[in-house]
Amino acid sequence: MKRSYEYVIYRLYSWRLEKNNDTPEATVIFTLSFVHLIQIGIIFLIAIKIMPTFQLTNFKKFAAVIGFALLYYLFIYNKKRWLGYIEKFKDETPEQRKKGTFFVRLFTLGSVILFFVTAVVILFISR
Repeated sequence: MKRSYEYVIYRLYSWRLEKNNDTPEATVIFTLSFVHLIQIGIIFLIAIKIMPTFQLTNFKKFAAVIGFALLYYLFIYNKKRWLGYIEKFKDETPEQRKKGTFFVRLFTLGSVILFFVTAVVILFISR
């Protein structure tokens, strides 16, 4: 699992470096924070369906998002380690790179799609 997550960071980070992005670290942190918030959102959708009294105010939601992003940055980002991921995966074959790219896209886009599918299913069940 750890290696898979390192690979996700590596691919997103290296894509941003290849495009001469001014802030590749911030882009990766924003992207992965968004993906994880979507995953947490799925849990909240289910929790609200199971326990209708479970509600958060808009302020608490906003504070949770900002707090999560800050904690994510503090615990996950380490430039030296991220550059090590580039070194670690630099010798991947074109076939490995193709499979890895598919995995990263599945992880990021799949999380977003799963959120909306979950929301629709919950709305359908609620009727």
